Amino acid sequence: MGGWKLFFFILNGNVDKIDLIILGTILVVGLFIGVVSFPNNIGLEVDNYANFYMSRRFQPTYWQNIYTGALYGGCLMVLPHPIALVLIQWIFFWAVVSYIYLGIKSLYAGNIKYLALLLFLLPESYYLSYNSYRNNYYSVLLLLYISYLYFYVKNNSEQIISRKNILLFSLFTSFLMVWRSEGVLIGVGGLSVFLIAINLKKAKKKIYFGVLILTIISTIFFSQIQSIGAKKYYGQDYMIINTTQVLYGMLNNPNINLSYDGAEEDLESIEAIVPVEVLKEYGMTGYRNYNWNKGRADFNQTLATDKQAADYMKGYRHIVLKNLSIFLDIQANSFFHALQLDTNRPAYEYKGAHEVVLSSFAYGPHQAGFTELVETKYTNMWSQNSARIVLNAIVGDFIGIWREFILNSGLNSIAHAVIFLMLVIIAIRELLRLLEKGEYRFFSVYFVIAAFIVLAECMVIMIFMPVAKEAYLYPMLYSGYLVILFYSLERTRINSL
Repeated sequence: MGGWKLFFFILNGNVDKIDLIILGTILVVGLFIGVVSFPNNIGLEVDNYANFYMSRRFQPTYWQNIYTGALYGGCLMVLPHPIALVLIQWIFFWAVVSYIYLGIKSLYAGNIKYLALLLFLLPESYYLSYNSYRNNYYSVLLLLYISYLYFYVKNNSEQIISRKNILLFSLFTSFLMVWRSEGVLIGVGGLSVFLIAINLKKAKKKIYFGVLILTIISTIFFSQIQSIGAKKYYGQDYMIINTTQVLYGMLNNPNINLSYDGAEEDLESIEAIVPVEVLKEYGMTGYRNYNWNKGRADFNQTLATDKQAADYMKGYRHIVLKNLSIFLDIQANSFFHALQLDTNRPAYEYKGAHEVVLSSFAYGPHQAGFTELVETKYTNMWSQNSARIVLNAIVGDFIGIWREFILNSGLNSIAHAVIFLMLVIIAIRELLRLLEKGEYRFFSVYFVIAAFIVLAECMVIMIFMPVAKEAYLYPMLYSGYLVILFYSLERTRINSL
């Protein structure tokens, strides 16, 4: 819907010719890249095949969240061909960055608007544009959410407090809080900023209650759609699998303490779901292989009872608390590795002879999704087209050279480190200004909330991330980039007054 609004906004002549040329060129180039790299880009994440397979049949994708499958289904309804997943994702990312670009232009003179276009050049943006993975879509959605809040705060028009805006904001906030668990922090922060903003716009008390009640009701509604099915088919399996790679690292650390009182019971609780030796030798892969060898249709399913799952998680928490330094070391190592930041922490792995031998798992929807993708009309023909293959190789080399330059030059590591440093500086600096009760204290409130929320999100991800996967950090990284950009713009404006 936002893409159509932007499209007609441009058609109505609301965009300058130079901006139209710039944004239009970027759109066309992005579409070209998406088309020539299809269908390869669908396979950037293997779960995309399963989501595609299940969404074609309107089967709920509870493991990847039901709304991920709904998003896939929506794309396929717009264009009943798998290339829709790539094209719509790129158009979504382009539309959000264009919205930020045009929003900055409406508030600030000069060429400062071009900073928004740097979002296209970040090495992670290729995945946000063409890899239909939940974290990638979610990251773009956060860019839209944060920028909407910023421009809403900056808009002094009274008419902006409307029932339509309140309803859309409440639904937007609720959806973010439900689609990914760390979205709860973003939603709470966004809701706080929104309530402060409408207070400054002299809103009536019933509007505050309206926002809160609508957000609570819609959050409960959205969450129940996912949680009822997830509990029925997976119970606490999503929480359990997130412990497996952590336990792999802990069990292979020679300094682990498993002699505390109750350790034997804790290990037995884990053993009741998956053998401890399997976790020690193989980690998450072993967990999935074990489930598969037990004849479970979905390798993520343990089919554990509620009591078994609760005992497992209780035992896991006990082991972590008794070995907290080892746990934090493993999580910090994974976090820094995902950020491409150097770490001197040793990573302990299993190096002995394997006592447990398991057949490798296979998942029907992954394989069936790939087969259906290839067999979709024109897909196989396009995939084997010699001109496409050459163009895809050229595009891939160009993008690869750019990514390698950013990564190998250290620029990406520097950018990641700067995000944290700047957010800490913003939080402390504006908190001190807030305590001074200066003229622009409400400006300080907004950015204190924003900086602390993104930092808190970062800490939550670091503590709970199951593996060192960069995609888990995309929402935090892009939120940080945008908060720093808006802060710099606003602080520059205030200093010039």
